[in-house]
Amino acid sequence: MKKLSTSIIIPTYKRLSLALALATKISSYNPSCEIIIVDQNDKKKQSLEIIRGKIKIVTVNRISLSYARNIGTYYAQGNIVVFLDDDVEVVKKTIIKHLIA
Repeated sequence: MKKLSTSIIIPTYKRLSLALALATKISSYNPSCEIIIVDQNDKKKQSLEIIRGKIKIVTVNRISLSYARNIGTYYAQGNIVVFLDDDVEVVKKTIIKHLIA
């Protein structure tokens, strides 16, 4: 049986540090998950930056939650995609609970 992989997409607008803190916490609980932060920032050029292993930051200069989710999905490599808001509180079992739901 093929092992399933998970990509977590976190769209954010003007709260990159909050999204990074969330991504770091998720990564500490679930190191095998790919985490993609989509930073909606109309002051920056579109770019992709890989930081801390499996955490990616995609900067887009368009402000739209659905667009940010679609861009995150475009870059995701996991078989399963989980969308989280940047201000969500996670505990150790948050991602596992999402996957078994």
